[in-house]
Amino acid sequence: FYGQLRRNQPSLLPIFGVFIAKEDSSASEISFGGHDPERVASELQWAPVTHPESGHWQLAVRSIRVGNETLELCESGDCTAIADTGTSLLGVPKAFVQKMHWLLARKVEDEPSDGSFPDCRYQTGPDIVLDLGNGLEITIGPEEYSRPAALRVITNATGEEQVICRASLLPVDEIPSISPKTWILGEPVLRKCSAKQ
Repeated sequence: FYGQLRRNQPSLLPIFGVFIAKEDSSASEISFGGHDPERVASELQWAPVTHPESGHWQLAVRSIRVGNETLELCESGDCTAIADTGTSLLGVPKAFVQKMHWLLARKVEDEPSDGSFPDCRYQTGPDIVLDLGNGLEITIGPEEYSRPAALRVITNATGEEQVICRASLLPVDEIPSISPKTWILGEPVLRKCSAKQ
């Protein structure tokens, strides 16, 4: 696709930019040959694509932290992350998704008196920090990874009720073309990293 664009415009730089709008009131966009400076929230930082032969925009991940805990899964530095505009959630290796749910779940301390549930995207929770090396870190907060609706749960042993906030995660199946330690950076991450409104 890009080769065909450059045939008609040989001076076109081999760069593209993606802006994913947070609200339907703004239009998402893609630009070829550069990026729109009005859609960037900070200085651009670059991370090399690893394993380009696989056909993914895949990045090496040095480590991942949830709050103050560094995940054992990525301690050896062999995790990868695929930037994917077609995925609407944060993708987590299937074998690790339950652990991530536990790390990101949190009890709502101040329930509204009217019995309604709070919007979990605005409840305090731990950040997820992906270290891509060379000082480049991507921070994903509760606003990006939380399900909006809280959940009322009852503890079987005690009968105690509590309201919790949960993450909305996509289990990533292991397939031959990607590592079993591959994360998918879907819309919640790309929307946060790519632009300002």
